[in-house]
Amino acid sequence: MKIPPSHSAYTVGSNRGSIIHHFTSFFWQAPRNPSVNDIMFENQPIQLLSTVGLLVAFYGIKVLYDVYCWFKLHPSLASLPGPRRYPILGILPYMAQHAEDWPEESIRLSNKFGKTWGGPYPVNKVNTCLFMVDEASIRHVLSENSNNYEKGDGSRSFFRELLGNGIFLSDGDQWFVHRKIMSKMFSRNLLRRTSEVIQMKLEQIASLLLNAMETEEQYVGSAEPRISLDLQDIFFRMTFDVTSFVALGCEIDSIGTYGAEGGQHPFAEAFGQMQEAILQRFGDPFYKLKRVLQIGSRERRITVLSRTLADHAASIINDRRRTIEDGSELGPDILTRYLEYSKRNNVPMSNEELKDVVTNVLIAGRDATACLLTWSFYELSKRP
Repeated sequence: MKIPPSHSAYTVGSNRGSIIHHFTSFFWQAPRNPSVNDIMFENQPIQLLSTVGLLVAFYGIKVLYDVYCWFKLHPSLASLPGPRRYPILGILPYMAQHAEDWPEESIRLSNKFGKTWGGPYPVNKVNTCLFMVDEASIRHVLSENSNNYEKGDGSRSFFRELLGNGIFLSDGDQWFVHRKIMSKMFSRNLLRRTSEVIQMKLEQIASLLLNAMETEEQYVGSAEPRISLDLQDIFFRMTFDVTSFVALGCEIDSIGTYGAEGGQHPFAEAFGQMQEAILQRFGDPFYKLKRVLQIGSRERRITVLSRTLADHAASIINDRRRTIEDGSELGPDILTRYLEYSKRNNVPMSNEELKDVVTNVLIAGRDATACLLTWSFYELSKRP
């Protein structure tokens, strides 16, 4: 990779430059007033290569530890049913092989084994991946003994740029705080306002469908291409708009831009692309090293998208903070409830923390409902 003489190799972010500087200054004498420009390929090639070698060595130690854990598996794993296992890699190759149809494959395996199944998985800290299919096991983990089942550092590292320290990745006291605040979101006022937004969005979708039908009638008997609508895209836009109102109390109106030049709202587009990029880390045991060194287009893309999401969220959050300071009437959205909790309990919350709250709620409200609606219409089309 050729680096222009006037630019640093780490212009993608000043934080990364400072990390490299801390590594280098620990092992050799650094300049008295270091800067990012002090760490350039053309000025300090030996130090940079040494830093890369150090990171690779650290990762090599981790791999050796995984090998050790493979031979020291918990005895219960020996009798655990599951798909084919490979030395060191466990069931990871099998999951990667079925990455495109994993929901269907996991259901097939669940029906086959009829109980908890899984296998060695050298990505998380315990090197194990379990799939529970019976009600008693799920209730035990999620309700009766939830304190013993943490998401762990592995999950937080994997989804860090997207979910941060939100409710999906938090444990212990932090999780209980999230749950306490979000449990109050199902107020009569919020449900009524949400129903109004859903009705408005459904009217927009009905208008799209009617316009498409009218346009289609004009092409009957002609050689012109037929009109098509992407229902899944429309449903994802609808659920994103509704959930953004619930989470942020603002109108994104991504349905209004359907079919228009430019396509999506920048926040909605960055959110969707970030999900896709994060999921591409599955099956890549070297993603941490690639993230630190910004190797590969995926990790560089995640960095850019993370900054885009943070900027858009900060704009909305700062506007809501000013509303609270002005003493204006606040809405029933989740962001407002967190800000009220912060003010009432004198617990400062940064924009980064609030951004994590927002993205977690968007994940919860956007994907599941949109996929359910899409599959419902798919099945209906097969059985009109």
